[in-house]
Amino acid sequence: MKYVNILNFTLFFILIYLSLEMPVAVLHGFKQSCTIRTVKPLVDFIHEQSGQYTKCIETGGGNKDISRSFEDQAKEACKQISSDSNYNGDFAIVSISQGGVIARYIIEKCQMKGKVIKFISIGGPLAGTHKLPHCLGGVVCRILNSFAEWFCYKGYVQKTFGPAGYFRVSNHLKKFKKSKSLLLDLNNQGETYDSEAKNRFIQLQKLVLIGFKRDTTISPKQSAFFAEYDENHNLVEMKDTEIYKKDLFGLKTLDENNKIKMILLDERHVHCSFQNIQDYIIPEIA
Repeated sequence: MKYVNILNFTLFFILIYLSLEMPVAVLHGFKQSCTIRTVKPLVDFIHEQSGQYTKCIETGGGNKDISRSFEDQAKEACKQISSDSNYNGDFAIVSISQGGVIARYIIEKCQMKGKVIKFISIGGPLAGTHKLPHCLGGVVCRILNSFAEWFCYKGYVQKTFGPAGYFRVSNHLKKFKKSKSLLLDLNNQGETYDSEAKNRFIQLQKLVLIGFKRDTTISPKQSAFFAEYDENHNLVEMKDTEIYKKDLFGLKTLDENNKIKMILLDERHVHCSFQNIQDYIIPEIA
């Protein structure tokens, strides 16, 4: 009887230990890769500080992020995660910049054994971006942005130019609503409403959104908090957007259940220090 009690006691603590495991998938940003000096140290630091299995998911990297459709990049991330048995249970995603939109695809669309229960987005264009990165003003930028606005919703561009998948141009919203944009699909604003995508999104236990005051990469910079521009280029905060008010994919549900945390750092785009990671990310996954 004594040995049976010891065995039961040991099994109990093994089950507790396993229940505390929170594997982490890291999704890199535009033109980054899992091996560059700004991503690999982040992955290593999260692993060392949290003690959890942590892996960077390579979705292409470099020029492949430009010449490969955004949907294909998202599907590649899904393939890698679903083939890694460490993600067969509950796990967390930490995303950098455009990796946040890919993370939304993993949460809402990826067919896998596991389930994302914590999502930490670092400077993600979660509600899309209106302009080319670092190109918000000036004659040259106006020309380049006009070119991008004109072509970004055409089918062949969506299939070949990665960032087109999350472009949301305020003066072309009608084109956006009729496009094959992956962002439109993730927002449940397309022709077909995906109730399962919403059911999966509201299973998140925590959504941590980190934005940057001096961000000139995504437009508006408040897209990191699901804010967007209207057709008159006025900023619409998250709670006033259509996706929130109609609860199209579960954002309002999470907010009303106090599962969203917003953090604004006085830095440039994704300039997140190790101390910031220690303060705002590690407690959510350790």
